[in-house]
Amino acid sequence: MFEDVFEIDSLGVSRVILVSTFALCLPSCSAEAPAEAPEAPDAGARDASAPPDAGEGALSSEDAGEDARHDLGAPTTPCSVETLSSTAEVSVIGEPIRCGGDAYGEGAEVECWHVKLEMGVPQTPDLPTGSPTLDDAVGPTRVAVTLRAPRGVDLCARRWISLDSGGMGPGYAIGFGQVGPGEFEQGEPMGDDMVHGYAADMGFVTMDIHWQCGRECRGTALEGWTPELGWASSTGGGGLTGLSSRSRALYQWANANNGGERLCAHSQSSGTGRLTSVLSRYGGEDLFRAVVFDGGPTMSYSPWICGIDQGPMGARPSWYGSGGTPQNKALMDCMYSDSEVWAGCDFDACSASRIDPALVRDSPWLFGTDRNWERTSVGVVMGGRDSSNARHHSALWLQGWSPSGLSGLGAQSLVVRQGYCRGVDGTYRPDQDQPEIPCSLWDMSTMPAADIDGTGYDERLRGVSHSTAWSSLGVEVLSEVMVGDAATEGLCGPALLNR
Repeated sequence: MFEDVFEIDSLGVSRVILVSTFALCLPSCSAEAPAEAPEAPDAGARDASAPPDAGEGALSSEDAGEDARHDLGAPTTPCSVETLSSTAEVSVIGEPIRCGGDAYGEGAEVECWHVKLEMGVPQTPDLPTGSPTLDDAVGPTRVAVTLRAPRGVDLCARRWISLDSGGMGPGYAIGFGQVGPGEFEQGEPMGDDMVHGYAADMGFVTMDIHWQCGRECRGTALEGWTPELGWASSTGGGGLTGLSSRSRALYQWANANNGGERLCAHSQSSGTGRLTSVLSRYGGEDLFRAVVFDGGPTMSYSPWICGIDQGPMGARPSWYGSGGTPQNKALMDCMYSDSEVWAGCDFDACSASRIDPALVRDSPWLFGTDRNWERTSVGVVMGGRDSSNARHHSALWLQGWSPSGLSGLGAQSLVVRQGYCRGVDGTYRPDQDQPEIPCSLWDMSTMPAADIDGTGYDERLRGVSHSTAWSSLGVEVLSEVMVGDAATEGLCGPALLNR
């Protein structure tokens, strides 16, 4: 059990003990920033030059047949914003609010609505043996989503693409489009172009998640609805484990309102940490057809983010660097506090680079025991100017880490696109203040989920930062991986469902 391995007086336990204990679990365990300018704290560690980033327990894995995910039958009632319903953990508050602005006015090709949601205390799923349990102190919170869809369509007749951004989670249109929620302005930056285009040009329903909406929501119907700390608020010390259970509950709500069809999902930076935890700790494979990690997956092993070399995985490798920025560490600390505002965060182990049992037990790399997502396709997109520690944590998830004895992720398929290395030999350095990093981290022959060799190098990403969706080339690659282009089908598949 967890307590047997990580007692407070045994933080220096050898990795051999950890691996042997964890390995016993692997065969039987199947199931784991303010976003406002100018700088958003983000556990994915934003590069200094980048623009601002802006329910019912564990899920079953019985329905694993290739055809079963399409065998949903026709919805018994039409799916529309008027019929959106609450779940045991997520309550719809009031009526959906039509988005303002000319882009979604009467007669526009896309309809757009804001939906206010209240989330109760997450229910405690049955987690795999050896995994920390969900901290019941994780409190209720408020979140909003913006839904966009082609005008007049049945929401259950189209596939849904969710979007969960980094920082404190303002959403893609706000974080990378620098527009208000539900607004659209064509051109740079490009985040809102991508969200709008999925509905307008390709026929998908999109769900942009707003865990936090500050100045962008002033004067709108969402003003004051979300807390200052966004997704990291009111944790009661629950950390990433509890916070990711909130994400699980939200994705289950979407699944309950789209006719039961599995989602496609974009997530960026800290959003990739939440989504990876949902998949590896909460049986999220049953919720997702495809996921595209953008500047991630991050937040795999908390002590290294905090610059701590004590703990079960030992010292950081030489190429890892110093860990997260002060803002990243402050965000990590708030995950173990119980506040809706920055001033109320009273946990400081990460900022002080001091080992603490909470940081160890909350590391999904160690305790995310579902590491083989046989029904979910995975895309990873990393810009060549992404100097955050997201690239290090992505490498752990994709390749595994031989000193720990833990394997990398498996998946139905894996697509890697990165702008760092053309080949597996040599090193790269996206930031001159950081150590050289081996290109072998992107050797796909060492990734269990990959079925091709090479590094996935894409020249278009060479100058793209951690905020991938800020640039037109970054959006081009993200969209190509998710929905394809004229020549190839993306991981998500077609928008129109044959029910």
